[in-house]
Amino acid sequence: MADPQAGTDYSVLAAPQPVQDSTKVEVIEFFGYFDKFSAALEPSLQKWQTGLSADVLVRRVPVAFGTQAAYVAQQKLYYTLEALGKVDALHQSVFDAIHGPARARLDSDQNVLAWAVKQGLDEKEFSANYNSFAVTRKATTATKEQNDYRLAGVPTLVVQGQYTTSPSQAASTATATTEAASIERTFQVLDFLVAKARS
Repeated sequence: MADPQAGTDYSVLAAPQPVQDSTKVEVIEFFGYFDKFSAALEPSLQKWQTGLSADVLVRRVPVAFGTQAAYVAQQKLYYTLEALGKVDALHQSVFDAIHGPARARLDSDQNVLAWAVKQGLDEKEFSANYNSFAVTRKATTATKEQNDYRLAGVPTLVVQGQYTTSPSQAASTATATTEAASIERTFQVLDFLVAKARS
């Protein structure tokens, strides 16, 4: 594989953003539960994470394009799962519920709560966290962060606050002609950018 090229396989931000931990290489996945491309990327991202060295920090940031209730509800769902320590257990399940055969409509507070209860989560505990100041603040911060990065779509992966790539950008190479190939190319580019950020 030829080395990924700036402007083709990835972009260099004109205004780099600060990272949470300067002792690590930070990778942010901006995603939306509503987005089929985020859903398609997720299994490969989980697999990629298992092989990472300790100096790489991966953060997920759920986006909200606009103020639609569905976007905010899904942001709060993610941060509630995080607060309850259930992201590893249920993150993929949210994608499956929305994009699988059931086509669950997790587009309101009420629907999100009903789904959570069906997953075996305690209704009162889930609701208390979902409606908490901490979860609301994290959702607000996530929207600010996506705006700071001037995101045009998801999924978008950011390395060390300065490089971005995505399956659609990685697919611009001639070899990435299928969804699977564009996802594979995305992680080749991501590995390259992580190494670049270390140097």
